[in-house]
Amino acid sequence: MKYFVLSWVVAALLSTTSAWPYDESLVDYNLNENKTATNPVDYWGEWPGHEGKYHPSPDNWRFPFYTLMLDRFVNGDPTNDNINGSLFEHDLTSNQMRHGGDVAGLLDTLDYLQGMGIKGLYLAGTSLMNQPWGFDGYSALDTTLLDQHYGTIQVWRNAITEIHKRGMYVLFDNTIATLGDLIGFEGYLNTTTPFSVKEHPTTWKSDRRYVDFDIGNTYNSTCDYPRFWYENGFPVNESMTAGLVGCYDSDFDQYGDIEAFGVFPDWERQLAKFASVQDRLREWHPVVRSRLIRHSCMVIASLDIDGFRYDKATQATVDALGDMSNAYRECARAVGKENFFIAGEITGGNTFGSIYLGRGRQPNQFPPDAIAAMKMTNESDAQYFLREAGQEAIDGAAFHYSVYRSMTRFLGMDGQLSAGYDVPIDWINAWNEMLQSNDLVNANTGKFDPRHMFGATNQDVFRWPAIQYGTERQLLASFITTLLLPGIPLVLWAKSKHSMSLTRPRRTISTDESSQYYHWPIDKARDGCRDDTVSYDHRDPSHPVRNVMKHMYQMRDDFPVLNDGYSIQNMSKQTEDVIYPGSDGVPTETGMWSVVRNVNPDVQDLGSDADNQPIWLVYQNVNRTIHYEFDCNDNDTALISPFPTHTRVKNLFYPP
Repeated sequence: MKYFVLSWVVAALLSTTSAWPYDESLVDYNLNENKTATNPVDYWGEWPGHEGKYHPSPDNWRFPFYTLMLDRFVNGDPTNDNINGSLFEHDLTSNQMRHGGDVAGLLDTLDYLQGMGIKGLYLAGTSLMNQPWGFDGYSALDTTLLDQHYGTIQVWRNAITEIHKRGMYVLFDNTIATLGDLIGFEGYLNTTTPFSVKEHPTTWKSDRRYVDFDIGNTYNSTCDYPRFWYENGFPVNESMTAGLVGCYDSDFDQYGDIEAFGVFPDWERQLAKFASVQDRLREWHPVVRSRLIRHSCMVIASLDIDGFRYDKATQATVDALGDMSNAYRECARAVGKENFFIAGEITGGNTFGSIYLGRGRQPNQFPPDAIAAMKMTNESDAQYFLREAGQEAIDGAAFHYSVYRSMTRFLGMDGQLSAGYDVPIDWINAWNEMLQSNDLVNANTGKFDPRHMFGATNQDVFRWPAIQYGTERQLLASFITTLLLPGIPLVLWAKSKHSMSLTRPRRTISTDESSQYYHWPIDKARDGCRDDTVSYDHRDPSHPVRNVMKHMYQMRDDFPVLNDGYSIQNMSKQTEDVIYPGSDGVPTETGMWSVVRNVNPDVQDLGSDADNQPIWLVYQNVNRTIHYEFDCNDNDTALISPFPTHTRVKNLFYPP
């Protein structure tokens, strides 16, 4: 792996000297206010008159977050539904078109969210310009123009000001280096392009171009490639990447396509076009990275946001991501945000995700035990970290997929449910493994600060109410992610009610069997097209599920250990292993657990005996009534509590 020749650096700079033409018709959506900029790295824009008024970061990010996709949320301003004036834009009867949700609709819903106990909003999908029909926001066509379907810059500022007035915070999605689908590979315009370490020449699919990034088809014989890791957490052998020597003089990776699912080396995913539909920039090349950093810093300065969630975080090269995150924290500090939060999507196993968390950690760098991990700081021995301080890539997993996969088995799903190097299915063992394998030291404070975002579901997986006993399973999952696991509880829009979908009743629902879940109990979703309640307004403050969620969030306020206690411990359990027919012999542990959530006295003191009060959690994952028998003289069959004999305990759920 050699350094770039100078000719490529020069060529890359020359290829990006055009700037988005300053157009008065776009002034309400263009974050770039520099009318004379001739290079995208010279763009800049910020909130006029907002100096000294930027909302400070919270000291503690462990509060409930609500995930929503703007277009699928609430339509507060119908005048922007067809703002591009196309025929392929807004259609309530289609699940491929926009439905009209926008910032005005979000603003109209803040009472509902605040009343539920929500303090953080994660807006899924970018706020940037997408195709007219691009409702999900994940295929941006520009990195400085806002999507007109959501609202103007001023509409965004008004909404974010109101969010902050309520003591709430907002997290924007950031796709890092993936954009839309404007580029094709020569010879493969109508078929999948095979991955090649030699890359492919490219062409534009139409007259549409990215203004600030360009392709190139002049091949350089040497290039400076980044470091790569296997899913087992160790570096990729150089023999595997020996073919990575030269590359094209392009802002984009041109190595071919790799589908969204399937088993492929992670280093290939980091270089390939995503699923044939998202062009991938070379974030690992400093010239490209500098533009991305500049433009995302403009988002912080222009809109006063409080953090980023990286989409497909582990498909970016990790050293480049550490550099980008460091730059974003510096941009945030420049406007008074001292604890800017950067979460990231980790779809693979825990071991590979550990390379990205904080300064990164390989399996041969684990601290000796969980206590040692909790005592870590930015000044701890370098042997426990891959990167220097300041190069923390992500602060926590945004919807922890490894935990989610374990959750599906815990909740009785059958099938091929795990990925390589996932956390254990037992929650206490899973947490202890995360403690040792993940660097959870806060890049801003230098102290241990676990901020994984745990949820029962998200925008990329099925909703539990779509299956048999789905609402009951969802509530148990929320119990685990909200009260048991230390971190940030993350709820998906409409999960606060008994809802299968926010799309309209005419949505087509597949009746095919799942390749992942064996005998998937999806009957409720199959009838969803005929269920009028699917289209009801999901903002129902009286709904029982919402009020259960609200009550659990209130518990976190009333009992600080449920919000900030780092320790969870198994006291006892009465369980048995069940082997489901589609799980290839992988057991599902079923029964009842007795667990205590507590502070770790070696590293924590929440302020008083009352605040340090441990909480006893008892739960069962069997969908039938079981009469348990306990022998208090036998630790293997007793129901053990964390409290002394004769202590009076109170149920924190109704009835008390």
